[in-house]
Amino acid sequence: MDVSNASRRTFIKQCVIGGVAVYSAPLLWEMSRANASIISPELAAQWQTQTNGQSTPKFRNDGIAKVTGQKVYGRDYRAMDMAGWPKQQGYAFILRATDAAHVYQGFSLDHLPASAKPYKVITAADLARDKVKLPDFYGDNMLLAEGQTADYLGHAVAILLFDSFHAFKQAKSLLQFDKALLRYGEETPFVSETKNPYANWRIIRVEGEDGASEDTYSPLHDGLFFPNIKNYKPEWSGDANSQGSVSERGLFYAGEIDKQIESAKTSQQWQVLEREYRTQIIDPMMMEPEAFNGWFDANSQTFHTVITAQSPQDFQEMAVHMLSSGPLAGKVNNLVVHSPYIGGGFGAKDHSIFPYYGVLATIYAKGPVSIANDRFEQFQSGLKRHPFTMKSRLAVDKATLKIQALTSQMTVDGGGRENFSPSVTSVGATAMQSIYYTPRNDIVATAYASRNPDAGSMRGYGTLQSMTAMESMIHEISAELEVDPFKLRAANVMVSGQRNTQGAIPNGTLRYREMLDMAEQDTVWQQRVINKKDYEAKHPGMRYGVGFGIATKDYGTGAAAPSAAIQLSKDGKISLDIGFIEMGTGTQTSQAVVVSESLGNFADEVKLAEIDIWDAMQLVQTDNPYIISQQRQDEMAANPRWTPVKAMASSASMSAYYQSHVTRIAADIIYRHGLWPAAVSIWNELYFNTPMGATNLNDPRDG
Repeated sequence: MDVSNASRRTFIKQCVIGGVAVYSAPLLWEMSRANASIISPELAAQWQTQTNGQSTPKFRNDGIAKVTGQKVYGRDYRAMDMAGWPKQQGYAFILRATDAAHVYQGFSLDHLPASAKPYKVITAADLARDKVKLPDFYGDNMLLAEGQTADYLGHAVAILLFDSFHAFKQAKSLLQFDKALLRYGEETPFVSETKNPYANWRIIRVEGEDGASEDTYSPLHDGLFFPNIKNYKPEWSGDANSQGSVSERGLFYAGEIDKQIESAKTSQQWQVLEREYRTQIIDPMMMEPEAFNGWFDANSQTFHTVITAQSPQDFQEMAVHMLSSGPLAGKVNNLVVHSPYIGGGFGAKDHSIFPYYGVLATIYAKGPVSIANDRFEQFQSGLKRHPFTMKSRLAVDKATLKIQALTSQMTVDGGGRENFSPSVTSVGATAMQSIYYTPRNDIVATAYASRNPDAGSMRGYGTLQSMTAMESMIHEISAELEVDPFKLRAANVMVSGQRNTQGAIPNGTLRYREMLDMAEQDTVWQQRVINKKDYEAKHPGMRYGVGFGIATKDYGTGAAAPSAAIQLSKDGKISLDIGFIEMGTGTQTSQAVVVSESLGNFADEVKLAEIDIWDAMQLVQTDNPYIISQQRQDEMAANPRWTPVKAMASSASMSAYYQSHVTRIAADIIYRHGLWPAAVSIWNELYFNTPMGATNLNDPRDG
């Protein structure tokens, strides 16, 4: 495709990264093929109805396309569908290690028939020779080299390239489950056993004398400290001193918490529950497994990609850096990123390593190449939810039912690559308190490498694991105290102005007590005793029980950068462009509805994954938004085009508030500065252009 001939509306250059011009092309589809399957505008418009002059959604605005099979996902794209691409589609298949305890010694494809032979086999030797490197975020060992042990189960060994679907399918059917294909030698320890932890966190807090005032000790008040690493394990060693350094004070107060728990347990003043909880490794099972299609056009020096990622803006930057070395170094002037519907994400398509294997295949391919996981391959290699092991203690005063202390030793399985393990571990640890106030806490959390597949930012981001354990402890200690679990919750529910385990006071009004009161009145809970008796009488050998748990999670990543652009056509059609991705969360529909608050009607069109349309603002991002200092922020703020972060990933439920917020503002700007002044002008000319018709129509709120 010749990007120089594309219209500004289709392609707008975002920026130049490392000398490569980056373009985004969301949801492009060759019209000659798309027209044959597109549903009629009249049918598509039936997702909404009019009630008393107001638009009301009947179902999602892509609902008809879904149920009629017309919605096009990333894995549906082929070379013939892409304008300007060659029509011949190639395919790639990744060979993966199924053994992480023995030395890998290579493989042979000699047994493949000629019709199933790949035209190219990419191995670690090629990457070493050509100096191809993964983006730093993902670590090293993109392909496992002979003579090494796999870092984890599913570690990629080689990529096979085929020039036809027939050859690809025949080879895959012969190779995928061939246990003898990859040769292994001597047994070795797991590679993960000689890796340092991905992350170590310790959250110690002791409240001040009157609770809400300044803490005696907390991360917010005193800062964080970190352990020494010995034999790949953290050692929280040092002198315990209440007047010493941040680490010495932390160790002192951690020791004091432990002493208080043991003393109050011995005196039977506190009820102390000690439990170990484990959560399993979980696959997100999104509807569409990951897929990629790519082609390097040597004539125009343009690298084309079709990705299925939640964060296309991150892919753009990382892909450019990957292309800056290797066989195409200096040969790529343009990177074009197509961002179609991705068919579900749940965090598993946020910073996944998969697209970069697509980039690698495209680098060595002789034409367009598609690489798409089947369901087994996605399970074998896709991002997982982190398994947690939590050894925790919860201490409650028997007289007041107030929580007195919470401690936990949390071990997190990060899998074979680090990915987001450090932050998931941190978030899981900080969420341990759930909705309850704890005056004392000592929470230690460590993320380790393992032979499991990578674990990443799956929905919940570590909080569901730790909060579920806390809710279980609340129920168990309620049983030991012989009190209603709602009564215990009510005695400890966090209220506005109280500090969390880190010593910070959450913004806003906390309404947990209202939620608890409403839940307690539910008939399922109120009638649990009689329902249990009736059910078990009617079903001998069966058991009936009702439990309750509450889990609350903040939304956002701390680096929100939402954008929205609304256009109003001459015939009154509303078009909305946003940078967010639709992955089954209903973002496309909700954003279409939000504009009606100011404009009266839903958006007729919502375009997703629009990254480049804000380039006219010429914004500049210079630093990591999570670690930038206040001094650096103050320095950069002198530049009116500087912003802490230019674009955000489609994650952490950020469309629920952040994206909706800017969509509302954009719609309100059109109303206040476009529609209302125009209406006032018309009304003044037609109806109020007389002494008797004088009225004040200057305030758009009068509308």
